[in-house]
Amino acid sequence: MFTLDIITDWKFFHGNRQSCSFPGSPAHSHVTFSDESLSNGCVASYSCERGFELLGPARRVCDNGNWVPEGIPFCDRTIS
Repeated sequence: MFTLDIITDWKFFHGNRQSCSFPGSPAHSHVTFSDESLSNGCVASYSCERGFELLGPARRVCDNGNWVPEGIPFCDRTIS
C-alpha cells in the first residue's frame, strides 16, 4: 500500500513571483497597465502626446520584479 500526497501550494511550483514597481513615465507620454497591481506578467504600454514620437519599446512586461526590456522609452518632438 502507498499513499499519494497532493501538493496544493501553488508557490511550491512557481516560487514567489515579485510584482514590479512603477516603471516610469517619460515627459509627454501616457502609460497604461494591463493590471493595476503591476503584478508579474503585467504589460505596460506607452504612447506619446500628439506632436511627439515614441523612441524605445512601446510595451514592457513585468518579469519577476523587473521590467523587460530594460530602459524607459521617451517621447521626442516630431519635426514636420
